[in-house]
Amino acid sequence: MAEALLLKPDRKFVEEVVAAGGGDLKKCFQCATCSVVCGLSNGSSPFPRKEMIWAQWGLKDRLVSDPDIWLCHQCNDCSQRCPRGARPGDVLAAVRQKAIEHYAFPSVMGKWVNSVKAAPLMLLLIPALFIAGALQIRGPMEAAFPALVGSHAHEFYAHFFPHWLLIVFYSGLTILTFGGLIVGLFRFWGGMKANDAALGRGEPVLGFVPSAVKAVTTVFTHARFGKCTDQASRKTNHFLAFYGFLALFVVTCWAVVDLYFMPSLLPDVFPQYPFGLMHPMKILANVGGILLIVGATRPS
Repeated sequence: MAEALLLKPDRKFVEEVVAAGGGDLKKCFQCATCSVVCGLSNGSSPFPRKEMIWAQWGLKDRLVSDPDIWLCHQCNDCSQRCPRGARPGDVLAAVRQKAIEHYAFPSVMGKWVNSVKAAPLMLLLIPALFIAGALQIRGPMEAAFPALVGSHAHEFYAHFFPHWLLIVFYSGLTILTFGGLIVGLFRFWGGMKANDAALGRGEPVLGFVPSAVKAVTTVFTHARFGKCTDQASRKTNHFLAFYGFLALFVVTCWAVVDLYFMPSLLPDVFPQYPFGLMHPMKILANVGGILLIVGATRPS
């Protein structure tokens, strides 16, 4: 005789998913058309059919720790062919939003970034307070360490917000961002392992590091993105925007290295910042900017 399974629906979670974009969730009657038409769904654990019923039941713990919700690219193949108009792609997008809020670190950040009401707070007030705080410590720091007052002190913007403060300010935010990302990933990994244990799936086939390498490889190649059919052109847009951001990130990192390290290490090989028009990093920056603009504006 099969063992009884006790389900504890979370009605509030269902309401949150509906409010986050899964408004047609209740229309699903489990015909499995979505799983059949999805080119990304695998045979051993097809989605999004099971995610749709879990969402209807309000099984929050099972959903937020379900790795399959991240396989969806929201190409809407399933939504286009759903006979009931339940729009599974939108439901999965709402579930992913709830998963981010659940595993985010600090937790309040996950809620703020997904809240329209919190946008003024996130985009204006908090950055303004951070910048004001940074400017308040500038004077005491330069008084204690005169070497921080560089050759750009006569320039208006460099005097107002000097390079050393700019680097410390944004480096701190970058560390906070990546630190929160790493903590969130490990929390998600722990949630997946607990979910697998509860469902009797045993240990994962791959460990954390091999799984991360495989995921990064898939992201960089966009290999699975092209399997979508109804909106396959989105792959090109996303590909261009992704590598545009990546190119600009590389240029930003190299600008710091070139400005603060290379002049003293290899002054005759690496010209000092700012870059000339034909400098490789300047070319990469222009190419990255073009890719980003085209990817963000190209019709799909």
